[in-house]
Amino acid sequence: MKGMEKPDKLHLQKVISNLRDGKFAIPTFQREFDWNPKDIIELIKSIFEDYYIGTLLFWRISSENISSLKHEPIYGFKGNFSPNYFVLDGQQRLSAIYYSFCSPDINFRNKKSKCYFFINLSKFLEEKYEEAFFYLWESKKLHSLLENKTEQFENHIFPLKILGDNATYLWTRWIDEYRDYWLEKGSNEYKNIREELFNIFEELLQDYEISFVELDKNLDMSKVCDIFTRLNSRGVDLSIFDILNAAFLPKGIELKEKWREIQSTSIKAMEEDKMKVYLLQIISIFKQGYCSPKYLYFLVPGAKRKIRVGKQLAEDVLIASKEEFIKLWDETIVNADLAIKKIMNPREFGAFKTKFIPYPSMIPIFTALDSHAKYKQHPNISQNSEKIKKWYWASVFTSNYQSSVESQATKDFGDIKEWFNNDNIIPDTITESQKEVRELSLKKEISQGSAIYNAILNLMTIKGARDVITLELPEYSEVDDHHIIPNSWSKNLKDKDKINSILNRILITSNTNRNIIKARMPNEYLKDILDKAKNKDKVYEMLESHFISREIVNILLRNPFNESDYNDFIEEREKLIRAELVKLVDFDV
Repeated sequence: MKGMEKPDKLHLQKVISNLRDGKFAIPTFQREFDWNPKDIIELIKSIFEDYYIGTLLFWRISSENISSLKHEPIYGFKGNFSPNYFVLDGQQRLSAIYYSFCSPDINFRNKKSKCYFFINLSKFLEEKYEEAFFYLWESKKLHSLLENKTEQFENHIFPLKILGDNATYLWTRWIDEYRDYWLEKGSNEYKNIREELFNIFEELLQDYEISFVELDKNLDMSKVCDIFTRLNSRGVDLSIFDILNAAFLPKGIELKEKWREIQSTSIKAMEEDKMKVYLLQIISIFKQGYCSPKYLYFLVPGAKRKIRVGKQLAEDVLIASKEEFIKLWDETIVNADLAIKKIMNPREFGAFKTKFIPYPSMIPIFTALDSHAKYKQHPNISQNSEKIKKWYWASVFTSNYQSSVESQATKDFGDIKEWFNNDNIIPDTITESQKEVRELSLKKEISQGSAIYNAILNLMTIKGARDVITLELPEYSEVDDHHIIPNSWSKNLKDKDKINSILNRILITSNTNRNIIKARMPNEYLKDILDKAKNKDKVYEMLESHFISREIVNILLRNPFNESDYNDFIEEREKLIRAELVKLVDFDV
């Protein structure tokens, strides 16, 4: 197009330098920086593994356009702001690089503390990249680590912010001292570690290039906005399943045909495009512990991958033949069918409709763990199902599978397998969820279909939520979630969105909702149910299966019923449900 310059590249050190010097401006029509630390880790890994991270789109700033476009600096920047470019595409990536490499003095977005990023050099040099990069939240213990180089050297922990510092000598001096520390301990294998790390870091900073396209500074503002809008609304990604289908064809395997042959109704009920990939991920997790796209390619029969044998690299074939892959595929169909049925079983995980599964993205790792749990070599197979349940609920209620799914699955598969074999090796996913579950705010869960929203409905199902009229277990195919306090009453609330909280939801049939409850208040319909009941205890028992205690019933029966009553209601119900969550992950109450 006219007014667009040729694509160009910036090496990583120049990008970091420009970020540190405030050379990038973010137009305010872009969304805020909303990546989480796991997303940043994935980007860092891509950079260190020399992977393409996409092309950035800049608009050169001029004296004319800078006054016509409201803008702000990269998240966390507090220095002298004198930008050269508007960032039209790539804000999330640049903000992630700035926060991780430059470590600005600001809390992580929407968090109460700062986040720091690190490299485990021991894992990194062994090319265990899935384990080498990590982050830690600000704490007294972390500050002690950041101030204590000896502790860093002892644990092979390199703070990434050292690499992004303006003074080059900081990271070179760090690796000098790291080498000297281990040589003084008599570890002669560290003799050449300085040269090895220097070459890696120097090459990363000077040779890793990030591509960008720069729009002419005289380009009309309307065209710039249109370009941005099109970039963010018309992108269509080619599915990894389609790419792999092309790679499998020369081996005599047509993945699309294998998908069409599947008879399992539970598998076919899932979203097709995602489930196709999930099946490949299950095989990959089970065979090699990883399931990101680059690892899925090694499922192609005969595909060679590089593995480390001691200090040497060797070539290896994961799947040798067409027959081996088809056997694995067929076994995976059986295992995935069983796993999905477990997740959807009203007595196990309670997601009785596919739309109520909290994280469909957990299906691959759940299937792999469920299959592995049955291996005879485990010392106590009978306990493995309970361990999977604790892991599942801990993962759901800490939103571990909201993003960076492949990395989380890799970590969990290794951790849970160890736990199967040793009760004392409790995974981080379990232990770290204690605080998060206790502090979880359920009042904010107002979006139907969100993971935690669905999970609460699942728990009602597991608890045996009974019909409010017949007091019997319902036909779950006919059940849906409906308001306890009707939506029409929301005019009495200052914040009308509160009416849609999961704390104001109950599982009932549409028939009960339309013909019995309608738009009536609980102080009418609950009163009617209790007045007509021959055995009120059974009514209370039914309500308790929906996480509605007698105390909550008394609140709901208040007449008149105002906003303070509503707040009392959801406060009490939140306490009751949160207590159940604490039990699920087996904490001391």
